[in-house]
Amino acid sequence: MFRTAAQRPLLGSGNAGRFVSAWGGMRVKFFTPEASPFSAVDPNSPTFAVGCQWSTRPPSTLHMYVWDQQDGRRIEFTSPRGGVRQQVLQRFIDPIAAVDPQCRVERR
Repeated sequence: MFRTAAQRPLLGSGNAGRFVSAWGGMRVKFFTPEASPFSAVDPNSPTFAVGCQWSTRPPSTLHMYVWDQQDGRRIEFTSPRGGVRQQVLQRFIDPIAAVDPQCRVERR
């Protein structure tokens, strides 16, 4: 779900959408966000982490951290450099909430 959402164009319609298609679309790079050197002994380390970066200027980056907890799953989205709009973030949140309605999604 994260990969599918990340690969959809960031810009939806209007002149911006035409600009993106004129340049052949944006590239998306997936990576594992850098962990703390103490994450191996930190009981609060995420169960799973993934990041993506779009080839915008400046680049837009979004990280997703997942914790499997006794009372459910907690998912946190963060944009280390800012710049990820709420409507873009929502296309990540909606599919996850549809599949796992008990999860708690947070934005940092």
